[in-house]
Amino acid sequence: MKTLLIYPVFALILFNFLILMYSFTQRLKAIKAKKVNYRYFIEYKGDELPKNLHLLSRSFDNQFQVPMLFFITVILLIILKLDNSYFVLLSAWGFVISRLVHFYFHAIKQVLIGRYRTYAVGWLFIFMLWGPILIHNF
Repeated sequence: MKTLLIYPVFALILFNFLILMYSFTQRLKAIKAKKVNYRYFIEYKGDELPKNLHLLSRSFDNQFQVPMLFFITVILLIILKLDNSYFVLLSAWGFVISRLVHFYFHAIKQVLIGRYRTYAVGWLFIFMLWGPILIHNF
């Protein structure tokens, strides 16, 4: 049976890839502009990274924290055949959108309160996705 949850999962994977590619191009630009020595990226020691590169690196790292809980939760929803409700699908898309907005506030606009709020909203969507799992197991 097909599941629509594949689409928000793929969207998040694609988003991670786009962050990676954007970060790579920004690193190349910084190296060419001599803002950072290319050797820094061999051992990640020595030079101080320009702020934009530091934030991009942190944002990319963030994609391997709470989003991992999202991936595990989606797999569990699919295994338990709880993936076919609008509630689950909208919660999954809500989580993905929260990650996009979190990146925007973190790496692009650098707005701390917006970043914290979207981080909290992402957690809320994770808990919402766990609702059907917990109800199923009562």
